[in-house]
Amino acid sequence: MNQKKSLFHILKPEAKRNLFKNLVSYPNSVQSLIETLKNTFYVSDLTGLSIVQVHRYTDTETVDPVTLQNLSFTDHIYCTKIFKQDEENAC
Repeated sequence: MNQKKSLFHILKPEAKRNLFKNLVSYPNSVQSLIETLKNTFYVSDLTGLSIVQVHRYTDTETVDPVTLQNLSFTDHIYCTKIFKQDEENAC
């Protein structure tokens, strides 16, 4: 049986790269978020504030650049553009 990976470990590469980039400008906030992600295994266990911070500090677009539509509620709340969705514990 595979051990569950933390949300930090299933971040998409571009999201993780942007998170570390923002660590320079917002060290306390980003470090706190990284610790939260390392200790959380399900997106549904994140607080509303943590979800907002994940979107903010990974520089995730909230508008689809092709259609110019806002992300759906599901995409936003479950961070589908940020975490690898093929992992069994992503939701």
